[in-house]
Amino acid sequence: MRFVSFVVAATAGMAGIALSGDGLSEDESYRLKPRFVPARVTYVEVAWDAVVHSRHSGEPRAVWERRLGQTEGWLQEVESVASDGRARLKLTFERMACYRGDDEEQEAFDSDVDDPDDADNAIAAVYAPLLGQSFFLEVDAQGHVVDCSGMDAIRERVEARAQGNDFYEWQKHDLECESKSKLAEEFLLLYPPDSARRIGDRWAEELLHRGKKSAYRMKLARWEQDGGRRFLGVTYEADYERVAPEEYQSGDVQVTRALEKGGCRGTATFDVERGELLRAVEDGHLRSESTGRSPEGEDRGTLKSEISYRQTTRLLTSDERAAERQKNMQLRVPPAKPSGDQ
Repeated sequence: MRFVSFVVAATAGMAGIALSGDGLSEDESYRLKPRFVPARVTYVEVAWDAVVHSRHSGEPRAVWERRLGQTEGWLQEVESVASDGRARLKLTFERMACYRGDDEEQEAFDSDVDDPDDADNAIAAVYAPLLGQSFFLEVDAQGHVVDCSGMDAIRERVEARAQGNDFYEWQKHDLECESKSKLAEEFLLLYPPDSARRIGDRWAEELLHRGKKSAYRMKLARWEQDGGRRFLGVTYEADYERVAPEEYQSGDVQVTRALEKGGCRGTATFDVERGELLRAVEDGHLRSESTGRSPEGEDRGTLKSEISYRQTTRLLTSDERAAERQKNMQLRVPPAKPSGDQ
């Protein structure tokens, strides 16, 4: 995901001019370029919801359906911008949520709604220590991440509360700078820096998606106005093949998982006045294969899965996020009193 602000300019011929008045038409060309405004604070949220259908080699005729969801939100502050356009961003964990389960067993946590100190919630034990903690990214003028720092201390903070927690073992690879940098690189809706496009123009880019470079087919699809606000819309689609396997611990089982095949298509809308992405929605499908081994090296079989997902990215101003959080917190159930309290 590439972060996150854009300069939108209309061009007449080869000469660039700033948008003014109505400023948008299908006869003009447009550029989207990263723009980082010092001291600007924006709430950035990525939510992922999926349905997984799996078959295990031990029971090849049985299909197991699971539902998974994860939300990660940060307050992104632009700390500084260099003369070459390179920016330093401070990202503070503001919201963390997850649900997972099947027809028989479910678990969930949302930091906006649920008690972060719930000792019986395995997800809370991992996510609550993240809240209010910050890590840092440096991005170049095109929005590529060139440096990341701060995640080591955050991971140690989580480990202190969640060591031995099965959910932590599932999530700990996400608490590394490499993972956060990849997430930052995957937001794929920036133009090459000097390319002007007209409504209807199509082009291709090779961009990172789930750890692998993939060829994206992109289109500047539309412009529109709503209540005086002006928007540009981009559509994209891609197919991708196998990526390098990842390993993680699930209980006492060492799991190796590989993405075999998949594809996605999505849309993104940019707010012209703020020069920012407003919202992006991506629908996709994945096919994966996982193998497991016990601590003694015993084969625990193969799990083949078909995954359908929707990923939604949205940006809010800090004031909009504060109002949303306050509204959500009204749904919070207070922790139960000890049985001896009156």
